[in-house]
Amino acid sequence: MDLRKEKLDLYKKFIEKCTKSPKSVNNYADFNRINECLNLLKNSTDLSILDYDNVSDVESLISQLQTQDLFLRYDSAGNKQYSNALSTYLMFIRAKNMFMTEHMSCESERNLNATQQIIFFGAPGTGKSHEIKKQTAGQSVVRTTFHPDSDYSTFVGAYKPTTIDVPLRDVSGHVVVENGNPVIESKIVYEFVDQAFLKAYVNAWTLLAENKPQFLIVEEINRGNCAQIFGDLFQLLDRNDFGFSDYPIIADSDLKKFLSKTFKNLNIDDGLIQGEYEKSEDGKSIAERVKSGEVLLLPKNLYIWATMNTSDQSLFPIDSAFKRRWDWKYIPIDTKKENWSIKVNGSAYSWSDFLEKVNEKIGSTTSSEDKKLGFYFCKANNTVISADRFVSKVLFYIYNDVFKDYGFDDAMFKNDGKAMSFQSFYNTDGSVNETVVDILLKNLGVKKKDSAIDGDEGAFDDENTPSPTKRMKFIRLWDQELKIEDYKTNFGMYSAALDVIAQKCGIDNVIDVVKKHGLHRYNKPLLSKIDPRDAAYVYQNAGYYILKTGVNVVACNSLFKNLQSDLNFEMEIIRDE
Repeated sequence: MDLRKEKLDLYKKFIEKCTKSPKSVNNYADFNRINECLNLLKNSTDLSILDYDNVSDVESLISQLQTQDLFLRYDSAGNKQYSNALSTYLMFIRAKNMFMTEHMSCESERNLNATQQIIFFGAPGTGKSHEIKKQTAGQSVVRTTFHPDSDYSTFVGAYKPTTIDVPLRDVSGHVVVENGNPVIESKIVYEFVDQAFLKAYVNAWTLLAENKPQFLIVEEINRGNCAQIFGDLFQLLDRNDFGFSDYPIIADSDLKKFLSKTFKNLNIDDGLIQGEYEKSEDGKSIAERVKSGEVLLLPKNLYIWATMNTSDQSLFPIDSAFKRRWDWKYIPIDTKKENWSIKVNGSAYSWSDFLEKVNEKIGSTTSSEDKKLGFYFCKANNTVISADRFVSKVLFYIYNDVFKDYGFDDAMFKNDGKAMSFQSFYNTDGSVNETVVDILLKNLGVKKKDSAIDGDEGAFDDENTPSPTKRMKFIRLWDQELKIEDYKTNFGMYSAALDVIAQKCGIDNVIDVVKKHGLHRYNKPLLSKIDPRDAAYVYQNAGYYILKTGVNVVACNSLFKNLQSDLNFEMEIIRDE
Protein backbone atom coordinates (compact mmCIF):
# COMPACT_ATOMS: atom_id res chain seq x y z
CA MET A 1 0.00 0.00 0.00
CA ASP A 2 1.29 3.49 -0.83
CA LEU A 3 2.79 4.93 2.37
CA ARG A 4 1.30 8.38 1.78
CA LYS A 5 -2.18 6.96 1.22
CA GLU A 6 -1.84 4.75 4.30
CA LYS A 7 -0.81 7.74 6.39
CA LEU A 8 -3.56 9.95 4.94
CA ASP A 9 -6.18 7.31 5.81
CA LEU A 10 -4.84 7.16 9.37
CA TYR A 11 -4.90 10.97 9.56
CA LYS A 12 -8.53 11.08 8.38
CA LYS A 13 -9.51 8.61 11.10
CA PHE A 14 -7.78 10.87 13.61
CA ILE A 15 -9.81 13.89 12.39
CA GLU A 16 -13.05 11.90 12.55
CA LYS A 17 -12.39 11.24 16.24
CA CYS A 18 -11.85 14.97 16.80
CA THR A 19 -14.87 16.28 14.90
CA LYS A 20 -18.32 15.14 13.78
CA SER A 21 -18.26 17.34 10.67
CA PRO A 22 -17.56 15.51 7.37
CA LYS A 23 -16.70 18.91 5.86
CA SER A 24 -13.90 19.37 8.40
CA VAL A 25 -12.47 15.96 7.52
CA ASN A 26 -12.38 16.86 3.82
CA ASN A 27 -10.99 20.36 4.41
CA TYR A 28 -8.28 19.36 6.87
CA ALA A 29 -7.19 16.42 4.70
CA ASP A 30 -6.90 18.54 1.54
CA PHE A 31 -3.15 19.08 1.25
CA ASN A 32 -3.00 19.92 -2.48
CA ARG A 33 -2.28 23.62 -2.07
CA ILE A 34 -0.14 23.04 1.02
CA ASN A 35 2.00 20.60 -0.98
CA GLU A 36 2.23 23.11 -3.82
CA CYS A 37 3.56 25.73 -1.39
CA LEU A 38 5.88 23.16 0.23
CA ASN A 39 7.43 22.22 -3.13
CA LEU A 40 7.94 25.88 -3.97
CA LEU A 41 9.58 26.39 -0.57
CA LYS A 42 11.89 23.37 -0.97
CA ASN A 43 12.50 23.88 -4.71
CA SER A 44 11.14 20.41 -5.43
CA THR A 45 8.28 18.82 -7.37
CA ASP A 46 7.22 15.66 -5.52
CA LEU A 47 7.23 16.45 -1.79
CA SER A 48 4.15 16.08 0.42
CA ILE A 49 3.51 17.24 3.97
CA LEU A 50 2.75 13.55 4.61
CA ASP A 51 6.47 12.82 4.16
CA TYR A 52 7.21 14.59 7.44
CA ASP A 53 6.88 12.69 10.74
CA ASN A 54 9.11 14.68 13.05
CA VAL A 55 7.27 17.22 15.25
CA SER A 56 10.04 19.82 15.12
CA ASP A 57 10.31 19.46 11.33
CA VAL A 58 6.57 20.03 10.90
CA GLU A 59 6.67 23.01 13.28
CA SER A 60 9.54 24.50 11.27
CA LEU A 61 7.68 23.99 7.98
CA ILE A 62 4.56 25.65 9.37
CA SER A 63 6.61 28.67 10.47
CA GLN A 64 8.19 28.97 7.03
CA LEU A 65 4.91 28.55 5.15
CA GLN A 66 3.22 31.21 7.27
CA THR A 67 5.65 33.77 5.81
CA GLN A 68 5.21 32.63 2.20
CA ASP A 69 3.13 34.90 -0.05
CA LEU A 70 1.54 32.06 -2.01
CA PHE A 71 0.46 30.21 1.14
CA LEU A 72 -0.91 33.38 2.72
CA ARG A 73 -2.91 34.08 -0.44
CA TYR A 74 -4.38 30.58 -0.49
CA ASP A 75 -5.07 30.65 3.25
CA SER A 76 -6.84 33.99 3.05
CA ALA A 77 -9.00 32.86 0.12
CA GLY A 78 -9.84 29.64 1.96
CA ASN A 79 -10.82 31.36 5.22
CA LYS A 80 -7.83 29.92 7.14
CA GLN A 81 -8.58 26.37 5.93
CA TYR A 82 -4.91 25.59 5.24
CA SER A 83 -3.59 27.01 8.52
CA ASN A 84 -6.17 24.90 10.34
CA ALA A 85 -5.21 21.84 8.29
CA LEU A 86 -1.54 22.26 9.24
CA SER A 87 -2.40 22.75 12.93
CA THR A 88 -4.52 19.60 12.85
CA TYR A 89 -1.76 17.64 11.11
CA LEU A 90 0.72 18.78 13.78
CA MET A 91 -1.67 17.52 16.48
CA PHE A 92 -1.88 14.21 14.61
CA ILE A 93 1.92 13.85 14.44
CA ARG A 94 2.27 14.61 18.15
CA ALA A 95 -0.41 12.07 19.03
CA LYS A 96 1.04 9.49 16.65
CA ASN A 97 4.52 9.82 18.13
CA MET A 98 3.17 9.70 21.68
CA PHE A 99 0.64 6.89 21.43
CA MET A 100 2.03 4.71 18.62
CA THR A 101 1.17 1.11 19.44
CA GLU A 102 3.77 -1.55 20.05
CA HIS A 103 2.53 -3.40 16.97
CA MET A 104 3.09 -0.40 14.72
CA SER A 105 6.55 0.15 16.19
CA CYS A 106 7.55 -3.47 15.66
CA GLU A 107 6.11 -3.53 12.14
CA SER A 108 7.96 -0.37 11.17
CA GLU A 109 11.12 -1.63 12.82
CA ARG A 110 10.94 -4.96 11.03
CA ASN A 111 10.44 -3.31 7.64
CA LEU A 112 13.44 -1.01 8.14
CA ASN A 113 15.68 -3.72 9.59
CA ALA A 114 15.18 -5.73 6.42
CA THR A 115 17.02 -3.05 4.45
CA GLN A 116 19.58 -1.71 6.93
CA GLN A 117 22.36 -2.04 4.37
CA ILE A 118 21.25 -1.96 0.75
CA ILE A 119 22.84 -1.05 -2.56
CA PHE A 120 20.61 0.28 -5.33
CA PHE A 121 22.26 -0.67 -8.61
CA GLY A 122 21.54 -0.33 -12.30
CA ALA A 123 22.46 1.52 -15.48
CA PRO A 124 23.29 5.24 -15.28
CA GLY A 125 20.21 7.47 -15.22
CA THR A 126 17.69 4.93 -13.91
CA GLY A 127 16.77 7.05 -10.88
CA LYS A 128 18.64 5.26 -8.10
CA SER A 129 19.37 8.42 -6.11
CA HIS A 130 15.83 9.65 -6.69
CA GLU A 131 14.43 6.40 -5.29
CA ILE A 132 16.52 6.80 -2.13
CA LYS A 133 15.54 10.46 -1.80
CA LYS A 134 11.88 9.51 -2.07
CA GLN A 135 12.15 6.73 0.54
CA THR A 136 14.08 8.87 3.03
CA ALA A 137 12.08 12.10 2.64
CA GLY A 138 11.56 13.83 5.97
CA GLN A 139 14.17 11.66 7.75
CA SER A 140 17.61 12.51 9.13
CA VAL A 141 20.09 11.92 6.29
CA VAL A 142 23.87 12.26 5.96
CA ARG A 143 25.08 11.98 2.36
CA THR A 144 28.52 11.38 0.87
CA THR A 145 29.96 10.37 -2.51
CA PHE A 146 32.86 7.96 -2.99
CA HIS A 147 35.59 8.71 -5.52
CA PRO A 148 39.06 7.28 -6.28
CA ASP A 149 40.73 9.52 -3.67
CA SER A 150 38.31 8.61 -0.87
CA ASP A 151 39.88 6.90 2.15
CA TYR A 152 39.18 6.10 5.80
CA SER A 153 40.01 9.63 6.97
CA THR A 154 37.64 11.31 4.50
CA PHE A 155 34.84 8.86 5.36
CA VAL A 156 35.25 8.62 9.15
CA GLY A 157 37.32 11.58 10.32
CA ALA A 158 40.84 12.75 11.10
CA TYR A 159 42.84 15.52 12.70
CA LYS A 160 43.00 18.58 10.46
CA PRO A 161 44.47 22.05 10.84
CA THR A 162 41.86 24.67 11.70
CA THR A 163 42.05 28.34 12.61
CA ILE A 164 40.84 29.62 15.98
CA ASP A 165 40.90 33.07 17.57
CA VAL A 166 42.86 33.32 20.84
CA PRO A 167 44.10 36.22 23.02
CA LEU A 168 47.56 37.49 21.99
CA ARG A 169 50.22 37.00 24.68
CA ASP A 170 53.56 38.70 25.15
CA VAL A 171 56.89 36.93 25.73
CA SER A 172 56.05 36.68 29.43
CA GLY A 173 52.79 34.89 28.70
CA HIS A 174 50.56 37.81 29.67
CA VAL A 175 47.49 38.74 27.58
CA VAL A 176 48.11 41.87 25.51
CA VAL A 177 45.45 44.51 26.15
CA GLU A 178 44.62 47.60 24.09
CA ASN A 179 41.97 50.15 25.07
CA GLY A 180 40.84 47.83 27.83
CA ASN A 181 40.22 44.89 25.46
CA PRO A 182 42.40 41.83 24.87
CA VAL A 183 44.09 41.70 21.47
CA ILE A 184 42.93 38.68 19.44
CA GLU A 185 45.11 36.71 17.03
CA SER A 186 44.35 33.80 14.70
CA LYS A 187 46.17 30.58 15.50
CA ILE A 188 46.39 27.29 13.64
CA VAL A 189 45.55 24.25 15.76
CA TYR A 190 44.80 20.62 14.98
CA GLU A 191 41.30 19.34 15.77
CA PHE A 192 39.55 16.05 15.08
CA VAL A 193 37.04 16.71 12.27
CA ASP A 194 34.24 14.17 11.90
CA GLN A 195 33.16 13.09 8.41
CA ALA A 196 30.03 11.46 6.97
CA PHE A 197 30.22 8.09 8.77
CA LEU A 198 30.94 9.56 12.19
CA LYS A 199 28.23 12.23 11.80
CA ALA A 200 25.66 9.56 10.96
CA TYR A 201 26.94 7.28 13.75
CA VAL A 202 26.63 10.01 16.41
CA ASN A 203 23.21 11.11 15.11
CA ALA A 204 21.95 7.52 15.18
CA TRP A 205 22.88 7.00 18.84
CA THR A 206 21.32 10.37 19.65
CA LEU A 207 18.05 9.35 17.97
CA LEU A 208 17.99 5.76 19.24
CA ALA A 209 16.03 6.47 22.43
CA GLU A 210 13.27 8.02 20.27
CA ASN A 211 13.40 5.03 17.88
CA LYS A 212 13.99 7.37 14.93
CA PRO A 213 16.03 6.26 11.91
CA GLN A 214 19.29 7.80 10.74
CA PHE A 215 20.34 7.27 7.12
CA LEU A 216 23.88 7.33 5.75
CA ILE A 217 23.70 7.57 1.96
CA VAL A 218 26.78 6.64 -0.07
CA GLU A 219 26.52 7.72 -3.70
CA GLU A 220 28.51 5.74 -6.30
CA ILE A 221 29.96 3.35 -3.74
CA ASN A 222 32.04 1.45 -6.30
CA ARG A 223 33.93 4.56 -7.46
CA GLY A 224 35.98 4.29 -4.28
CA ASN A 225 38.11 1.49 -2.85
CA CYS A 226 35.63 0.13 -0.29
CA ALA A 227 38.22 -2.01 1.54
CA GLN A 228 40.42 1.05 2.04
CA ILE A 229 37.55 3.40 2.92
CA PHE A 230 35.71 1.17 5.41
CA GLY A 231 38.82 -0.36 6.96
CA ASP A 232 37.91 -2.16 10.19
CA LEU A 233 34.36 -0.72 10.01
CA PHE A 234 33.74 -3.63 7.64
CA GLN A 235 33.28 -5.85 10.72
CA LEU A 236 30.42 -3.65 11.97
CA LEU A 237 28.31 -4.47 8.92
CA ASP A 238 27.39 -7.88 10.38
CA ARG A 239 24.11 -7.20 12.22
CA ASN A 240 22.29 -9.36 14.76
CA ASP A 241 18.57 -10.15 14.71
CA PHE A 242 17.84 -6.86 16.47
CA GLY A 243 19.79 -4.73 13.99
CA PHE A 244 22.87 -3.98 16.13
CA SER A 245 26.40 -4.89 15.06
CA ASP A 246 27.25 -8.46 16.02
CA TYR A 247 30.91 -7.67 16.57
CA PRO A 248 31.93 -4.32 18.13
CA ILE A 249 35.37 -3.00 17.20
CA ILE A 250 37.90 -1.19 19.38
CA ALA A 251 38.12 2.52 18.56
CA ASP A 252 41.54 4.08 18.09
CA SER A 253 42.64 6.74 20.57
CA ASP A 254 41.59 9.67 18.37
CA LEU A 255 38.11 8.27 17.82
CA LYS A 256 37.74 7.35 21.48
CA LYS A 257 38.62 10.87 22.58
CA PHE A 258 36.18 12.43 20.11
CA LEU A 259 33.28 10.08 20.96
CA SER A 260 33.80 10.32 24.70
CA LYS A 261 33.50 14.09 24.47
CA THR A 262 30.54 13.96 22.07
CA PHE A 263 28.55 11.37 24.07
CA LYS A 264 29.30 12.97 27.45
CA ASN A 265 25.74 14.19 28.04
CA LEU A 266 23.97 11.44 26.09
CA ASN A 267 22.05 8.76 27.95
CA ILE A 268 23.10 5.37 26.57
CA ASP A 269 22.06 2.53 28.86
CA ASP A 270 22.02 -1.24 28.49
CA GLY A 271 18.26 -1.24 27.97
CA LEU A 272 18.72 0.43 24.58
CA ILE A 273 21.14 -2.17 23.23
CA GLN A 274 19.87 -5.60 22.22
CA GLY A 275 22.26 -8.49 21.71
CA GLU A 276 24.80 -10.70 23.46
CA TYR A 277 27.92 -8.74 24.35
CA GLU A 278 30.61 -9.57 26.89
CA LYS A 279 31.70 -7.09 29.53
CA SER A 280 35.20 -5.67 29.33
CA GLU A 281 37.98 -6.89 31.61
CA ASP A 282 37.32 -3.98 33.96
CA GLY A 283 33.61 -4.88 34.16
CA LYS A 284 32.18 -2.20 31.85
CA SER A 285 28.90 -3.03 30.07
CA ILE A 286 28.53 -2.61 26.32
CA ALA A 287 26.54 0.61 26.82
CA GLU A 288 29.30 2.08 29.00
CA ARG A 289 31.93 1.13 26.44
CA VAL A 290 29.94 2.70 23.57
CA LYS A 291 29.36 5.92 25.53
CA SER A 292 33.01 6.20 26.53
CA GLY A 293 34.04 5.74 22.89
CA GLU A 294 36.00 2.62 23.74
CA VAL A 295 34.15 0.55 21.12
CA LEU A 296 32.20 1.23 17.95
CA LEU A 297 28.84 -0.53 17.53
CA LEU A 298 26.24 0.26 14.87
CA PRO A 299 22.82 0.87 16.47
CA LYS A 300 19.71 -0.68 14.97
CA ASN A 301 18.43 2.68 13.67
CA LEU A 302 21.48 3.38 11.48
CA TYR A 303 20.72 2.55 7.84
CA ILE A 304 23.52 2.61 5.29
CA TRP A 305 22.16 2.85 1.75
CA ALA A 306 24.26 3.20 -1.37
CA THR A 307 24.00 3.57 -5.15
CA MET A 308 26.10 1.86 -7.78
CA ASN A 309 26.24 2.45 -11.52
CA THR A 310 26.88 -0.90 -13.14
CA SER A 311 28.71 0.89 -15.96
CA ASP A 312 31.38 1.95 -13.42
CA GLN A 313 31.93 -1.48 -11.87
CA SER A 314 35.46 -1.78 -13.25
CA LEU A 315 36.75 1.18 -11.19
CA PHE A 316 37.08 -0.70 -7.88
CA PRO A 317 35.60 -4.20 -7.95
CA ILE A 318 33.75 -5.02 -4.73
CA ASP A 319 34.88 -8.30 -3.20
CA SER A 320 32.36 -11.03 -2.41
CA ALA A 321 32.79 -10.76 1.38
CA PHE A 322 31.79 -7.10 1.25
CA LYS A 323 28.89 -7.83 -1.11
CA ARG A 324 27.44 -10.47 1.23
CA ARG A 325 26.86 -7.87 3.91
CA TRP A 326 24.45 -5.88 1.76
CA ASP A 327 21.01 -6.35 0.30
CA TRP A 328 20.85 -5.49 -3.40
CA LYS A 329 18.02 -3.80 -5.26
CA TYR A 330 18.11 -3.59 -9.04
CA ILE A 331 16.59 -0.46 -10.59
CA PRO A 332 15.57 -1.41 -14.15
CA ILE A 333 15.54 0.92 -17.13
CA ASP A 334 12.11 2.46 -17.68
CA THR A 335 11.97 4.35 -20.97
CA LYS A 336 8.36 5.49 -20.43
CA LYS A 337 8.84 7.71 -17.37
CA GLU A 338 7.80 10.99 -18.99
CA ASN A 339 7.08 12.32 -22.47
CA TRP A 340 10.40 14.03 -23.23
CA SER A 341 11.70 15.03 -26.65
CA ILE A 342 15.03 15.80 -28.33
CA LYS A 343 14.85 19.09 -30.25
CA VAL A 344 17.02 18.86 -33.38
CA ASN A 345 16.87 20.85 -36.62
CA GLY A 346 13.34 22.07 -35.90
CA SER A 347 12.05 18.55 -35.23
CA ALA A 348 11.10 16.91 -31.94
CA TYR A 349 12.26 13.29 -31.61
CA SER A 350 10.93 10.97 -28.90
CA TRP A 351 13.48 10.54 -26.09
CA SER A 352 11.78 7.30 -25.03
CA ASP A 353 12.02 5.85 -28.53
CA PHE A 354 15.67 6.92 -28.79
CA LEU A 355 16.46 5.09 -25.54
CA GLU A 356 14.76 1.91 -26.74
CA LYS A 357 16.58 1.99 -30.09
CA VAL A 358 20.04 2.93 -28.79
CA ASN A 359 19.84 0.53 -25.81
CA GLU A 360 19.02 -2.29 -28.22
CA LYS A 361 22.19 -1.40 -30.16
CA ILE A 362 24.26 -1.17 -26.97
CA GLY A 363 22.96 -4.51 -25.70
CA SER A 364 23.60 -6.36 -28.95
CA THR A 365 27.08 -4.82 -29.34
CA THR A 366 28.39 -5.17 -25.78
CA SER A 367 26.32 -8.23 -24.75
CA SER A 368 25.76 -6.42 -21.46
CA GLU A 369 23.19 -4.25 -19.69
CA ASP A 370 25.86 -2.19 -17.93
CA LYS A 371 26.36 0.51 -20.56
CA LYS A 372 22.72 1.13 -21.37
CA LEU A 373 21.13 4.51 -20.69
CA GLY A 374 18.45 5.13 -18.08
CA PHE A 375 15.65 7.62 -18.62
CA TYR A 376 17.26 10.32 -16.46
CA PHE A 377 20.73 9.96 -17.98
CA CYS A 378 20.20 13.37 -19.55
CA LYS A 379 17.99 15.98 -17.86
CA ALA A 380 15.39 17.83 -19.92
CA ASN A 381 14.43 21.47 -19.61
CA ASN A 382 10.62 21.64 -19.58
CA THR A 383 10.54 18.14 -21.18
CA VAL A 384 12.88 19.21 -24.01
CA ILE A 385 16.50 18.06 -24.43
CA SER A 386 18.39 20.54 -26.59
CA ALA A 387 20.68 19.40 -29.40
CA ASP A 388 23.68 20.86 -27.58
CA ARG A 389 22.94 18.94 -24.37
CA PHE A 390 22.15 15.77 -26.32
CA VAL A 391 25.51 15.82 -28.10
CA SER A 392 27.67 16.86 -25.14
CA LYS A 393 26.04 14.46 -22.67
CA VAL A 394 24.54 11.53 -24.58
CA LEU A 395 26.57 11.18 -27.78
CA PHE A 396 29.81 11.90 -25.91
CA TYR A 397 29.02 8.95 -23.61
CA ILE A 398 28.05 6.71 -26.54
CA TYR A 399 31.23 7.51 -28.46
CA ASN A 400 33.71 7.52 -25.57
CA ASP A 401 32.35 5.01 -23.06
CA VAL A 402 30.31 2.54 -25.09
CA PHE A 403 31.43 2.06 -28.69
CA LYS A 404 35.05 3.21 -28.39
CA ASP A 405 36.24 -0.38 -27.91
CA TYR A 406 33.83 -1.89 -30.44
CA GLY A 407 34.25 0.43 -33.42
CA PHE A 408 31.75 2.55 -35.34
CA ASP A 409 30.83 0.19 -38.16
CA ASP A 410 27.13 0.08 -37.26
CA ALA A 411 24.74 1.78 -39.70
CA MET A 412 23.68 4.27 -37.02
CA PHE A 413 27.09 5.98 -37.33
CA LYS A 414 27.11 6.22 -41.14
CA ASN A 415 26.73 9.36 -43.28
CA ASP A 416 27.01 8.76 -47.02
CA GLY A 417 28.70 5.44 -46.29
CA LYS A 418 31.36 6.94 -44.02
CA ALA A 419 31.56 6.68 -40.25
CA MET A 420 30.65 9.89 -38.42
CA SER A 421 33.32 10.94 -35.95
CA PHE A 422 32.33 12.70 -32.73
CA GLN A 423 33.95 15.84 -34.12
CA SER A 424 31.49 15.82 -37.03
CA PHE A 425 28.67 16.78 -34.62
CA TYR A 426 30.27 20.20 -34.17
CA ASN A 427 30.83 23.11 -36.54
CA THR A 428 34.19 24.89 -36.65
CA ASP A 429 32.82 27.66 -34.41
CA GLY A 430 31.98 25.13 -31.68
CA SER A 431 28.22 25.11 -32.26
CA VAL A 432 26.38 21.82 -32.72
CA ASN A 433 25.89 20.64 -36.30
CA GLU A 434 22.23 19.68 -35.95
CA THR A 435 22.08 18.29 -39.50
CA VAL A 436 24.53 15.53 -38.58
CA VAL A 437 22.67 14.83 -35.31
CA ASP A 438 19.47 14.57 -37.36
CA ILE A 439 21.13 11.96 -39.60
CA LEU A 440 22.12 9.79 -36.63
CA LEU A 441 18.60 9.89 -35.18
CA LYS A 442 17.12 8.97 -38.55
CA ASN A 443 19.66 6.15 -38.94
CA LEU A 444 18.42 4.75 -35.62
CA GLY A 445 14.82 5.06 -36.77
CA VAL A 446 13.83 7.28 -33.84
CA LYS A 447 10.22 8.40 -34.06
CA LYS A 448 9.33 12.05 -34.36
CA LYS A 449 6.78 13.32 -31.90
CA ASP A 450 3.46 14.80 -33.02
CA SER A 451 4.35 18.46 -33.46
CA ALA A 452 0.76 19.65 -33.92
CA ILE A 453 0.45 20.81 -30.33
CA ASP A 454 3.30 23.23 -30.86
CA GLY A 455 2.05 24.48 -34.19
CA ASP A 456 0.28 27.76 -34.87
CA GLU A 457 -2.91 26.38 -36.37
CA GLY A 458 -6.21 27.22 -34.76
CA ALA A 459 -5.02 29.44 -31.93
CA PHE A 460 -7.70 30.21 -29.35
CA ASP A 461 -9.45 33.50 -29.58
CA ASP A 462 -8.83 36.28 -27.09
CA GLU A 463 -11.11 36.35 -24.06
CA ASN A 464 -13.02 39.31 -25.49
CA THR A 465 -13.48 37.87 -28.95
CA PRO A 466 -16.66 35.93 -29.83
CA SER A 467 -16.06 32.30 -30.69
CA PRO A 468 -15.35 31.67 -34.41
CA THR A 469 -17.08 28.91 -36.32
CA LYS A 470 -16.33 25.19 -36.03
CA ARG A 471 -15.31 25.51 -32.43
CA MET A 472 -16.83 24.41 -29.15
CA LYS A 473 -20.52 25.17 -28.82
CA PHE A 474 -21.62 22.72 -26.12
CA ILE A 475 -19.83 20.41 -23.64
CA ARG A 476 -21.43 17.74 -21.48
CA LEU A 477 -19.44 16.40 -18.52
CA TRP A 478 -21.10 14.05 -16.03
CA ASP A 479 -24.31 15.90 -15.10
CA GLN A 480 -23.10 19.36 -16.16
CA GLU A 481 -23.73 21.15 -19.45
CA LEU A 482 -21.52 24.02 -20.59
CA LYS A 483 -22.82 26.36 -23.30
CA ILE A 484 -20.94 28.92 -25.36
CA GLU A 485 -23.63 31.52 -24.59
CA ASP A 486 -22.55 31.46 -20.95
CA TYR A 487 -18.82 31.73 -21.60
CA LYS A 488 -18.68 33.71 -24.88
CA THR A 489 -15.25 32.36 -25.92
CA ASN A 490 -13.61 29.02 -26.60
CA PHE A 491 -11.08 29.69 -23.86
CA GLY A 492 -13.91 30.29 -21.42
CA MET A 493 -15.49 26.96 -22.36
CA TYR A 494 -12.12 25.19 -22.23
CA SER A 495 -11.20 26.51 -18.77
CA ALA A 496 -14.68 25.84 -17.36
CA ALA A 497 -14.51 22.23 -18.56
CA LEU A 498 -11.09 21.82 -16.95
CA ASP A 499 -12.46 23.10 -13.64
CA VAL A 500 -15.21 20.47 -13.72
CA ILE A 501 -12.70 17.70 -14.50
CA ALA A 502 -10.34 18.92 -11.75
CA GLN A 503 -13.13 18.91 -9.18
CA LYS A 504 -14.36 15.44 -10.18
CA CYS A 505 -11.02 13.68 -10.72
CA GLY A 506 -8.65 15.72 -8.55
CA ILE A 507 -6.23 18.33 -9.84
CA ASP A 508 -3.22 16.12 -8.97
CA ASN A 509 -4.49 13.43 -11.35
CA VAL A 510 -5.12 16.00 -14.08
CA ILE A 511 -1.59 17.42 -13.70
CA ASP A 512 -0.15 13.88 -13.84
CA VAL A 513 -1.82 13.34 -17.23
CA VAL A 514 -0.31 16.60 -18.52
CA LYS A 515 3.16 15.48 -17.38
CA LYS A 516 2.77 11.92 -18.65
CA HIS A 517 1.84 12.96 -22.19
CA GLY A 518 4.06 16.05 -22.34
CA LEU A 519 1.12 18.34 -23.09
CA HIS A 520 2.97 21.59 -23.73
CA ARG A 521 2.83 24.56 -26.01
CA TYR A 522 6.05 26.43 -26.77
CA ASN A 523 7.72 24.46 -23.94
CA LYS A 524 5.11 25.58 -21.40
CA PRO A 525 2.89 22.93 -19.74
CA LEU A 526 -0.82 23.45 -20.43
CA LEU A 527 -1.52 23.24 -16.68
CA SER A 528 0.61 23.89 -13.61
CA LYS A 529 -0.03 23.54 -9.87
CA ILE A 530 2.94 25.75 -8.98
CA ASP A 531 2.61 29.45 -9.75
CA PRO A 532 4.72 29.88 -12.92
CA ARG A 533 4.80 33.68 -12.38
CA ASP A 534 4.17 34.04 -16.09
CA ALA A 535 1.63 36.35 -17.69
CA ALA A 536 0.84 33.59 -20.20
CA TYR A 537 -1.04 31.74 -17.41
CA VAL A 538 -4.37 32.41 -15.74
CA TYR A 539 -5.16 31.31 -12.17
CA GLN A 540 -8.10 28.93 -11.80
CA ASN A 541 -10.31 28.76 -8.71
CA ALA A 542 -9.76 24.99 -8.51
CA GLY A 543 -6.17 25.66 -7.40
CA TYR A 544 -4.03 25.53 -10.54
CA TYR A 545 -2.75 27.69 -13.38
CA ILE A 546 -3.90 27.27 -16.96
CA LEU A 547 -1.88 28.31 -20.00
CA LYS A 548 -3.88 30.81 -22.04
CA THR A 549 -1.49 32.54 -24.42
CA GLY A 550 -1.10 30.66 -27.70
CA VAL A 551 -3.20 27.62 -26.79
CA ASN A 552 -4.80 26.17 -29.93
CA VAL A 553 -7.65 23.83 -30.78
CA VAL A 554 -5.23 20.94 -31.40
CA ALA A 555 -3.76 21.34 -27.91
CA CYS A 556 -7.26 21.51 -26.41
CA ASN A 557 -8.39 18.36 -28.22
CA SER A 558 -5.23 16.48 -27.24
CA LEU A 559 -5.64 17.41 -23.57
CA PHE A 560 -9.32 16.39 -23.40
CA LYS A 561 -8.64 13.15 -25.29
CA ASN A 562 -5.84 12.09 -22.91
CA LEU A 563 -7.81 13.09 -19.82
CA GLN A 564 -10.79 10.98 -20.91
CA SER A 565 -8.58 8.00 -21.68
CA ASP A 566 -6.42 8.09 -18.53
CA LEU A 567 -9.06 9.19 -16.01
CA ASN A 568 -11.87 7.10 -17.52
CA PHE A 569 -14.80 9.50 -17.98
CA GLU A 570 -17.15 10.43 -20.82
CA MET A 571 -17.13 13.86 -22.46
CA GLU A 572 -19.32 15.13 -25.29
CA ILE A 573 -18.26 18.15 -27.35
CA ILE A 574 -20.49 19.74 -30.00
CA ARG A 575 -19.05 22.34 -32.36
CA ASP A 576 -20.60 24.89 -34.67
CA GLU A 577 -21.50 23.61 -38.12
